Amino acid sequence: MVTNMLCFFVMLLMFATFGAQKKSQQESRALELAFTPIFSINKELGAHQWLVSGGKGILLMPNPRHMADIPRIVRRVKNQLQKALMRDQILVTGDDQGVKIRIPSQVLFQSGSATLKSGAESVLEALVPVLGELSQFIRIDGHCDDKPTKNALFPTNWELSSARACSVLRFFTEKMGLDSGRFSAQGFAEFRPQVENLTEEDRETNRRVEIMILSSKQRKKDEYHWE
Repeated sequence: MVTNMLCFFVMLLMFATFGAQKKSQQESRALELAFTPIFSINKELGAHQWLVSGGKGILLMPNPRHMADIPRIVRRVKNQLQKALMRDQILVTGDDQGVKIRIPSQVLFQSGSATLKSGAESVLEALVPVLGELSQFIRIDGHCDDKPTKNALFPTNWELSSARACSVLRFFTEKMGLDSGRFSAQGFAEFRPQVENLTEEDRETNRRVEIMILSSKQRKKDEYHWE
């Protein structure tokens, strides 16, 4: 009991000593800005963090507020696509990552080309009112089948899938005037197939462009000043 009481009073003394050593407001703000991006459990950072039982650390979960937006966005996109040509070929789904709009490549491009063909712009234009009103980040993914390309402009499917994604991105940002800071593009060549490339129908399924409305929203970056 005497030992426990001694430890208790030592702890009180330590807390009192630390409490007396107040940092200046400027130093405290600098530390907060430096360590917030790494250690914060602030929901405003775009992730909802939960402690995992058993001492296994922190599990990052999607922010529930952003998850609640996904069904509404799916309905909004489907309603807008009712006005588009070939709407029956476009698939709209939602999951914890966001909303995925899957458009077959033949709806947008000629074989082996990354230039939007006639009629393709009307499909993309139908999405502009939805994409323009959101604050979420948007990623354009290009996919091909396993057949090699046959022209010098696109030596491999890497170049073709990336160029197609960039063509869609540039339509939204340059022609439609949407915020370029919210958009990104990437190409996966033939390495993210929906199904095995066994038949021509399978290959047609794998040739696609996917517009991903991500669950994370654009936010203003904190300004850091280091001396």
